[in-house]
This record gives sequence, structure tokens and C-alpha cells, in this order.
Amino acid sequence: MTRKEELLKAYTEQGTDAKSITLLISMPTGETEIITNPNVAEKIAYIEKTYDDDLIHSGCKKIIITEYGFTFKTEGMDFGSALLNLKEGHRLARGGWNGKGMFLYYVPASSYPPATEIARIAFDGKDVPYGAYIAMKTAQGNVIPWLASQTDMLAEDWVVI
Repeated sequence: MTRKEELLKAYTEQGTDAKSITLLISMPTGETEIITNPNVAEKIAYIEKTYDDDLIHSGCKKIIITEYGFTFKTEGMDFGSALLNLKEGHRLARGGWNGKGMFLYYVPASSYPPATEIARIAFDGKDVPYGAYIAMKTAQGNVIPWLASQTDMLAEDWVVI
């Protein structure tokens, strides 16, 4: 079975009642684009028409659907869907959080000027590189790196804000 047939089968068997479809797309620039579309039937029809059996766009061989998934809830999502939305640039929170103004967001890899003597020495005065991470704006109004707990990863009350 081809990748396109697998997607269409998944849609037929489980996705016809979906509230949205999320696609992870490899772009010609090497970047990954995440698209969430609430018009599931229309997006499936577009994929049928414009993508080949390997889910490669017929107009540009470097546009490839690498992953896909369906969302069935109108409110709340699981952690996997939440993570895709974070990478797409959305702010997210748990429905059960009770701190005012708290949310998470994705910070891509970059660098910053050294802020301490240790950093200046360790990086020879050059910018300090850091990897991508998830940040939290806290109820107190500051920003901290965030790490998911077991409860967070298994929760299904994640919402885009």
C-alpha cells in the first residue's frame, strides 16, 4: 500500500468525523511546515489531486507530506497535537491550569551575548549558543524554560490561546 493510500484509508476509517487534519510538510528550503486545517474533506481532496503515491507534491518534488494526523475534539488536544502547534508558533496552555496569563511557546535554537563572567570565559566572549526549547510565561509574568511532566504528556486538555 502506498503512503497516499494509507492516508486515504486512515481518513476513510477514522478521519471523516475529524475536526481538523494536521500535516507535517518538508519544504524545498529544508524547513518543516506544520499545517492544521479544519476543512478536512477539502484538504483530502486537494491531496488526492496534487500529491503522488509517496505524498510528494506533483508541482514541486521537494514538497513532501512526512506525517499527518486527525483531531477529533473541538476543545482540548493531546500532547502530540499540542507540540505540533507549539512548533507552528502558537501559544498553548492546559485547560486545568489556574494561573492567570500562563502559557507555553516554542523558542527556536539561537544564541545570545554572554551575561555572566563564566559564560564569557566558556565561550571566549562570543555569543552563547542554545538549543530549541519550550518556554513558559508564568503567572508572575516572567519566562522560564519548561519541562513536561508525566501528567502534562498524558493530558488531553491542551488548548491554543
